[in-house]
Amino acid sequence: MIENDYLSVYPEETRSLIAEYLEGIASEHDRMARERIFWDFHRITGKDLLHAETSAFEAYVGELRNRVAAGRMKLNTALKFQRVIAAFAAFVMKEKKKGNPNVPSGFEDRTLTARIEEPPEEIHFKDIPSLKEMDDIIGYLRSRKDFQTLAAILLAYKCLFKTGEITELKKSDILSDGEGYTYITIKSEQPVRISEDVASILDTCLAETPDGGYIFSRNGSKITQAALQKRIRCACINAGIGSYSLNSFRNAGVSAAIGAGADSVRLCDDMRYRNRAHIKRLSSLPIHYTDMRGYVNIEIKDPPNR
Repeated sequence: MIENDYLSVYPEETRSLIAEYLEGIASEHDRMARERIFWDFHRITGKDLLHAETSAFEAYVGELRNRVAAGRMKLNTALKFQRVIAAFAAFVMKEKKKGNPNVPSGFEDRTLTARIEEPPEEIHFKDIPSLKEMDDIIGYLRSRKDFQTLAAILLAYKCLFKTGEITELKKSDILSDGEGYTYITIKSEQPVRISEDVASILDTCLAETPDGGYIFSRNGSKITQAALQKRIRCACINAGIGSYSLNSFRNAGVSAAIGAGADSVRLCDDMRYRNRAHIKRLSSLPIHYTDMRGYVNIEIKDPPNR
């Protein structure tokens, strides 16, 4: 855990559990964002997350609602704060069942009684790249020999990696098993086997990455998520397609996998999604692999095996 002022408001047992919870989050940026949310909860309620009563959670949700009503916070941000608090409570409940000594014996998940209602999320076909656009962006990046940006897009589309997982990748995370297969290790997860075409692009990137260095770098330092997303959007615009994020390419990969017959429940588990509703929405936008035969840059692959 990275020590900072955010968690200093909590006692040692709470900090220890927060550290255990954050171990499953690969991105340093995402970990610190969650620490700030935990600090915000204490700042507003004056309560320890492990000992807060229902009234404290209700007061915090009320504060989030007020911020949204006053225009000081977007609804999506308030919902993210709410999800993080709820996810931590669910984690602590699991640890309680395991007998974790840091969990107070009287702890209960009291976040369920106070929630901001989440509006139904709509995903439209225009929000994810079409097969032609996928073909165009891959062809454009190959012609420009921009293999770093190409690798990022393929990791999102074909391997279903999150932006934070991509920016955290180091040269030492790429492994070969001696039988021609390439794997990527993600913190606290089983190694992920990647397809040959993605591996060949990564090999090109690895040749330019110093030992111990980050694969996706900027001026020798690890690239930030915002900088990588900007690079992706600029590449899309220059390729003459819509302005897409890495999440858009990941959503397209999920839809393509479902269209190829992948099981939605397994996809959800493989992608570490707690809420299966997002996968269900994407399943209504299937990109069938048989449709890919007219495009030269997209290989027909089995559903991603993660």
